[in-house]
Amino acid sequence: MLFKGVRKKGKMWEVFLRGHRYNFTNKRKAEDFCRQVDTWLNDQFDQVNSTLVTVYGISRSMHKFQHVVTRCHVKNCIHRIEKAVDLTLQRSDWENWTTISFTKLAACTQLLMEAIELLQVTAQEKGYTIAKADLRTAHKMCQLMQADQKAFEVEAREYRRQKGQVFTLDNYAATA
Repeated sequence: MLFKGVRKKGKMWEVFLRGHRYNFTNKRKAEDFCRQVDTWLNDQFDQVNSTLVTVYGISRSMHKFQHVVTRCHVKNCIHRIEKAVDLTLQRSDWENWTTISFTKLAACTQLLMEAIELLQVTAQEKGYTIAKADLRTAHKMCQLMQADQKAFEVEAREYRRQKGQVFTLDNYAATA
């Protein structure tokens, strides 16, 4: 199912990813590229999940200190993240699975940042030192995820600019 986006086009093998075509000289390189993208996405969603668990735990421990509006907003963020992850998993066998995955990944990261920032305000107001430290760590993790997503975009843009000469993903080089 992972390689459903790999197609032979002339002498090249083509992979369609997020609205762009990537061409490779052989099927193995195209499949390796798909495998790397899939692994990268899985790692990103694992990080979203672990950060979500942390944020949920902090939210529950600070539940009685939160203003009702803040509490509802954080709960909604958590619920929307869970729905986005579920939707991504349900639609992973669709033809455009990468587009959905990347879109939902960016949305999850943004929602996590939103929830963390709301909880940071409450932790600061109440002087909850342990929660502040945990929230700083979660916030840094979200920033790293966003930086990793941006790095992927830059690598993809560079690949397209060089017309398929090199694409690197997590120190993996696939030359077309």
